Formats: sequence, C-alpha cells, structure tokens
Amino acid sequence: LELAGLPKGVLQDEELDDGPQEFLCRLPEWVRAHGVDASQYALSRNSKFGSAHRALTNFERFWAAGIGAQTPAALLEGGFAPELNRWLVDLASSSLRSLRHVSVVAALAFAEAL
Repeated sequence: LELAGLPKGVLQDEELDDGPQEFLCRLPEWVRAHGVDASQYALSRNSKFGSAHRALTNFERFWAAGIGAQTPAALLEGGFAPELNRWLVDLASSSLRSLRHVSVVAALAFAEAL
C-alpha cells in the first residue's frame, strides 16, 4: 500500500479480516479525509521518490525472494496464496490508479515467482 502512495495507517491490522472489498469501499473517503495525493508513488515514472525503475526491480525481487523461499505446500495449505490472490485481484479494481498499478505489478511478480 505504501508503494501506491498510501501512508501507513490506511489499513489497520484488525481490518484485514474484513477483506479487500470492504477496504476498497472505505478507501476513497479515507483518501479525501486525509488529503492523500496518490498521484505520487514509488513505482510511478514521475515519482518524487527517486528511480521508479529501481523501485520496480526491488519490488519484483521482494516477491521472488519471498515466494521462492516457500514450499508449494506451505503456500497452498496455509491459505497464503489464495488469500493474497483475492486481495491482489480486488485491489486491481481500485478507483486509485496507483493502487491498481502496484497491485497488478505485485500479481505479475507473484505469478512469476511461483
């Protein structure tokens, strides 16, 4: 979420159980209330955070290392892969362009790492 330009605190731990649809319903109001400018985010070519290419490469490496370190059984039996898939697919339909972009990149990197 931070790579999409959303600050810490946009999603609380206790809200994870609500699922992505509930989060996405609350997100536009949260963004307006907190004055968040999601047009500036780490993976954007016009990012104020430095090299978007470097951020993208590191993000892909993160997924490759994290998923590559797991056994297929751990990913499936623990429910991690299906739950992550549910979140990434739903986040890809967000009204925020930055969140759509980051979630699609994450989904592709996740799939490639498998």
